[in-house]
Amino acid sequence: MTPMYCPFCAGQALFPEEIDDHAWACTECHRAFSVKDHGAQPADHAFEPAPSTAQAYLNHLSKGARDAESLASGHTEKVGSEALQKGGARNGF
Repeated sequence: MTPMYCPFCAGQALFPEEIDDHAWACTECHRAFSVKDHGAQPADHAFEPAPSTAQAYLNHLSKGARDAESLASGHTEKVGSEALQKGGARNGF
């Protein structure tokens, strides 16, 4: 595993150190450190699969969120026209 930054000074001038196979030396703060990846621990329980984007959107709407029709048509147009009236669009954008 190759570190990108020194954990002591955040320096980026890192070089392999001869202490062990995982040691790195920082030339900015003159310290050596080791980095090891021990892997991921197995989960204690199985996680539920995440819902699809479409299902998550339907769940969001069913929890009292805005109506899909007002979101798709009237609401976005109203917000856009209000932004133009308040000077939100400048220089033709």
